[in-house]
Amino acid sequence: MREKNMMMEVVSHNHQLLGNSRGLRGMLEEEGVNKPLPLPRAVSETWRNDSVYLTRLWGTYRSNVYFGIRPRVPRSLLAGIMWYSNDGSGRMEIRHSCQHGDDLRQYGWIRHDGTSYGQQRIVDHEMMLETEFLTMANTSLGETWSARIRGKPLSQRPILTSLIVYLFNEGKGEMAYRTSGGQRSLEEVYGHTPEFRQFRLYLPRKTVADDAHHSYLAARVASPTHLDSFFKSVMVVEEGPRTWPPLPSLPGEITPDDGGPLKPNLVAYQVTTTVPFELDIVMETGLFSTVMSVSGERLSSALEKKEKNFDLRFEDTFHLKEKK
Repeated sequence: MREKNMMMEVVSHNHQLLGNSRGLRGMLEEEGVNKPLPLPRAVSETWRNDSVYLTRLWGTYRSNVYFGIRPRVPRSLLAGIMWYSNDGSGRMEIRHSCQHGDDLRQYGWIRHDGTSYGQQRIVDHEMMLETEFLTMANTSLGETWSARIRGKPLSQRPILTSLIVYLFNEGKGEMAYRTSGGQRSLEEVYGHTPEFRQFRLYLPRKTVADDAHHSYLAARVASPTHLDSFFKSVMVVEEGPRTWPPLPSLPGEITPDDGGPLKPNLVAYQVTTTVPFELDIVMETGLFSTVMSVSGERLSSALEKKEKNFDLRFEDTFHLKEKK
C-alpha cells in the first residue's frame, strides 16, 4: 500500500512539472520574450535587390567545418573540402568537421576581412594545409568566388594525402557533372537552382603528382550532416601506382535503391597525391558572361594584393609595430 501511494505521488509530481513547463513556455510566448532583434536580418528574403547584402552573399559561413563556403541563402549550395592521410595503416581519419579528436596542431584564419577575402593555416601531423578564399564579383546578375588549397610537407619522408572537394545542394534544383581522364577525374559540376539560376564549380588548375590517383562520386543523400562518414562508408579500394599502398577511392555514380535514374545532389572529386600539391577551385553562379572568375596567375596576383591591403589596414588600425 505504501509503495502504491509513493508511486501515485511521483506520477502526480511529474504531471505538475509537465504542466509548469508548458505554462512557462506559453507565458514566454504570450509575453513576447522571444522577440527578434530590431536589426537587419542575417538572411534577407529580397537579397537580389540589396547591393550591400550581395557584397557578403558568399563567404566562409560554415564554421563547423575546417573549410566550407556557402551563400547567405537558406537551403542552398554548400561547398567544402576534407582530407586524410594514406599511410598504409588502413585507418581513414578524415578531417572535415572541426573535432578536438583530430589533434591538429593549429587551425584557424590568420587573415579575414569578413567580406571577400580570407587566409587560413591548418597544421596537421605531417602536412600544413593553407586555404585562401576570394570573392571577385557579387551583383544582381551573377557571382563568382575562387579558392586555393595548398598542401606543404612538414617531414622529410614522402607523404601521401587524399583531398576531397565536394558540392552539395540542400535545396531545389538539378545538378550534373563532367569528367575526363578515363572518366575518373572530375572537371566541373553544373546545374541550376531557383536562387542562382545557373551555377558551375570547376577545378581549372591542379598542381599534383604526375601519377596522382583521381576518383569522383555522384549520389543523392538526405542531409549534409556527417558527410565524412558517408564518404568513408562508400569508399572502394583500388590499386595505386608504383609502391603506393592500396588506395581508398570514390566509387563514381551511386544508383538509387529503387533502381530509378540518379538525380544527384552531391558531387565530389578526390585526388590522392604526394605532398606538396595545389588546387584552384572556382564557383560561378547566375549569368556567367557577366562575371569575371580568376585562377592561376591572376588568382595569385589578386590574393597577394588582398593580403597586402589587409596587413596595411590591420597595422593602421592596431599600430602593433609601435607597441613592440
